[in-house]
Amino acid sequence: MIKLIVKIFLIILAALFQVVLMPLLSIKGIWPNLILVGLVVLTLLDFRNDGLLVAGLGGIFLDFVGPFFFGFYTFIFIGLWFLIIILSKRFFSEVNLLIIIFMTFFSSSLLGILSCFALGRLPDWLVLIEGGYGAFLSLFFFLILMSANKSGPIVKLGKI
Repeated sequence: MIKLIVKIFLIILAALFQVVLMPLLSIKGIWPNLILVGLVVLTLLDFRNDGLLVAGLGGIFLDFVGPFFFGFYTFIFIGLWFLIIILSKRFFSEVNLLIIIFMTFFSSSLLGILSCFALGRLPDWLVLIEGGYGAFLSLFFFLILMSANKSGPIVKLGKI
């Protein structure tokens, strides 16, 4: 029970950080989505339940403060969580850092494309910056999780 409360607190803290401080780190008006990066990295590292918790709670929080209709982020995050599980079971026998970076790039870019459509405009090249920024952030998130895991590596780094 205490672990669940700590996880919920960390998700809310990450969502607050996303809303309040991440705009200060923007490049061309684009900043990475911490909730999405956490969702991808946790899901690929076999913390699927935690990934779903991040998708649900983080999505609801961003729905309250975001510019889109309520449920936009939650629906996309849970859909991406499901897609990542399917892709990882079907195509990735072993998860390494390159796969995490690629999947974060793909997920961030997809969120950017869907956000553009929801705003009534066509996506442009800035979606790729959003994907690259998220992929860069996933590297740090991955390294933090690896250093916090005292029982050894969660995944093998593999050949990159």
